[in-house]
Amino acid sequence: MWMRDIPDCVLSESTVINEFLDRYYPDPQLFPDDLWENAQVRMWQDWELSFDDVFSPIVAYNMVGFMQRLLVGSKGKLEALMGPDTPDTVREKNLKIFDATLHSREEVTKHVISVYKMLIVLEKALEGKDYVVGEKLTAADITVYSRMHMFIATMLPIPAEKFPNCARYREALAKRKTFEYGDSRAAAFSRMFRCMPGLIVSVSNWRSGQQHQMLDGGSVIDRAIAENEEETSDGNEFAKLLPGVREDEIVVFDYPTSTQCWRTKLLLAETALRYREVDCDVLDLIGRPGGSGGRFRLQHGEKLLTGENSILEYINKLAGPKGFVPADPYMRARVQCWLAWDHGMYIGEMAEVVELKIVSKILLKRFKKNIDGLLSLRSNARYSDKFQNIVACYINGAGIDGNDAKELKDEYGHLGMSAEEKEKLVSHCKLCLVKRLEYLDGLLQDQKYLVGDEITLADLAVWCRLQLFEHIGVDISSKIYPNLYKWLIVLKARQQFWRLSEKMERFYRSC
Repeated sequence: MWMRDIPDCVLSESTVINEFLDRYYPDPQLFPDDLWENAQVRMWQDWELSFDDVFSPIVAYNMVGFMQRLLVGSKGKLEALMGPDTPDTVREKNLKIFDATLHSREEVTKHVISVYKMLIVLEKALEGKDYVVGEKLTAADITVYSRMHMFIATMLPIPAEKFPNCARYREALAKRKTFEYGDSRAAAFSRMFRCMPGLIVSVSNWRSGQQHQMLDGGSVIDRAIAENEEETSDGNEFAKLLPGVREDEIVVFDYPTSTQCWRTKLLLAETALRYREVDCDVLDLIGRPGGSGGRFRLQHGEKLLTGENSILEYINKLAGPKGFVPADPYMRARVQCWLAWDHGMYIGEMAEVVELKIVSKILLKRFKKNIDGLLSLRSNARYSDKFQNIVACYINGAGIDGNDAKELKDEYGHLGMSAEEKEKLVSHCKLCLVKRLEYLDGLLQDQKYLVGDEITLADLAVWCRLQLFEHIGVDISSKIYPNLYKWLIVLKARQQFWRLSEKMERFYRSC
């Protein structure tokens, strides 16, 4: 599509494209100039992005599976449609979605509860407000509204009696002409699922010869609200400000296994912004690879930022001329595309293996001689909703041999993966990551950095992520990837990169 005054370019990711267009058509301005308001817009975008790892099982169970059975009819036809070139892992995943065995109904129910807990965050934020940030429409509202549509399309109602602020907010935005125009196709699709679920279920079951039912999200809303109240009875720990922080002081809430935290500290060091760290429990991240619920945090005086990208953008703006994001709109957008590329690589191809190869070792060291301590997390409100994820991580990495683990084996042994499943997971991870490395090596053949002629946030973010590869069994060989290897060495020669690399190595050796 041709647009006046826009340079020829190719960009991906809706939030990146929205900001790029906002630079050329700033009426109305969707990304505020004010540092704190701009940070809040990006926090809501990160909030929406963090739904991905929680929402995908719901989409597979309540939407994709029914559409497969409705439109294709049989597993044999589905397999034929995928063709011989479809990777085995993708083929297996689609066939499991068809059979509704990719995730159990119990697992999907837990995910539904999680997304409603996240919706409660929005409900509270909208109290007495028409928009999520400031007094006018911003890019945050566009992002949040789009996610709310996914609730409706996947049989997760947002009833006004339970979420009055969300319902009011959604209804008001839907009346805007631009939202109504852009929303028409999505609304028609979600209306089909919302208004004819019985027909869709009946026909898809008849065509496939299987018997499945959609999971009605409305049936667990009260449970989600009750659990959230219990978990936050003493206030949401992840939304609390540390007391006694000076106005100009920066505090990083540090998870030592997280490359998101490593690159936050690296950016602060590179921009000469002083900070201190607060150690956080790795248990917070298990089962939530994207940091859902604002686990990644930075406090600046009395301001609390959440979300990996919002934190990086805030630091970059705070650094002024020392920042690592170009001012040119197109170059800036390319940097942001790389951040999205990196996020997609981690969520889609690395997170499970990181838990298997790295996080499980930490749990083994912590709980091997204290199984009762592990089991006590069941009654801890902070971890109860993902206790099974924590146990599964421990079992997959440590095994369940010995008398001390008998209760663990009897109750939760089924959560562990078989040796074959582990091998398949790791092999798929390596296959995907090798393709990523090949792409990076080819790209860096004719350029020194990922974007432009100077180091940017794109280089910093991807470099930090690649430091994990050795520890999950992926070798970045100088013979196979000479250009990428040279890029890694050039960056490591910078003082702050070298210091961080040394700290990371010490940490992983201690695991």
